[in-house]
This record gives sequence, C-alpha cells and structure tokens, in this order.
Amino acid sequence: MQANCIESENYAVPEYYLSWTLQHPELLAAGWHTLDGQSLEILELGEANLDNGPDFLQALIKVGGVVMRGDIELHRDWQDWYRHGHHSDRRYNQVVLHILWEEPTGISPELV
Repeated sequence: MQANCIESENYAVPEYYLSWTLQHPELLAAGWHTLDGQSLEILELGEANLDNGPDFLQALIKVGGVVMRGDIELHRDWQDWYRHGHHSDRRYNQVVLHILWEEPTGISPELV
C-alpha cells in the first residue's frame, strides 16, 4: 500500500485516510455539499479500486436531486487532478465526483 502523505504545518495525514473517511461518513461533522452549495449524497460508494485508476468505481451519487452513477476520485486539493495527469488519462473519464480534502482556492470558474 502506498502511503502518500497530506502535509500541513503541524501534521501529515496519509492519503488513504481520505478513502477511510469516505467509507465512514458518520464521523464527519457536516453533510456533503458541492462547491456551489448543493446537497450531495453518496447513495452507494461503489467498489474500492485497489489498482490504478479512480479510487472508487461505479458509485451512485445524488446532487441537487439528480442521481448519477460513476467513479469517485479523492485528492488533497483540486490541482492534484492535473498534477497526477488524470485530465488526459481515459481511466478517469467516468469520474462523476472529485472529493477534496481542502477547501479549493483559485479554482477556474469553468471547472466548478
């Protein structure tokens, strides 16, 4: 298992904690929401991907009353999508939800 770390001033969180947190949403203080404030529900988490590609496959989510099925990817911040080359990797074409650890700043409006 790769133990990439998410670093802050006072701690480093292993990247797999993001996945673990997603699998235990009862530990979160507030519900899920999109960048523009819409409610978000993960109806089915899908299958954890233990190989290369998105973190969870074939999840079922609901955003603002619309139900969608697709993959979920987890990152520390939104720029990791590009740093990791996902924008040009066809394995990520079915991603319907990109979950971020940190509140995004400086994100381009066309990506919201």
